[in-house]
Amino acid sequence: MNSESILIGRRFFQQAWLILGLILALSPVAAEPAIVVVVRQDSPLLQLSRNEVAALFLGKIRHSNDIPLMPFDSKDNDLRDRFYQEVAEMSGMRVKAYWSRIVFSGQGRPPQEISTSEAHAKLTNEADALIYLPEDQVTPNMKIVFSTPKGMLPKH
Repeated sequence: MNSESILIGRRFFQQAWLILGLILALSPVAAEPAIVVVVRQDSPLLQLSRNEVAALFLGKIRHSNDIPLMPFDSKDNDLRDRFYQEVAEMSGMRVKAYWSRIVFSGQGRPPQEISTSEAHAKLTNEADALIYLPEDQVTPNMKIVFSTPKGMLPKH
């Protein structure tokens, strides 16, 4: 094999890798559903700001517009971490450290963790329940009071 053949082979592989990289970079992405904060449909609460949502779920406030609210966290670690990152700009580890400090100092307790199926029951049975879940899991008995932007994830 002469040096010209080796050079042509090398160029071919460099171009092939470049084309493969472009294909992967331009591959379609799927929109991850927005995370929404919901209350019962009959709740007088109309809307919450991002700051109010963060304050409620971090135990800094317990009411909005004189309406008592009881936040519940998700048992789904990925959903919970994404929620706190998008709403409070805190990583999952930072949220755990925050609540450890609050509990240790006797200033409060973190929201109870519940599954999605338990979330539906809480909204039915508790007028002050405040829950976050993926937008595609909202049912007619829920009222959306806050929504995060849709996230973008590579399609698998």
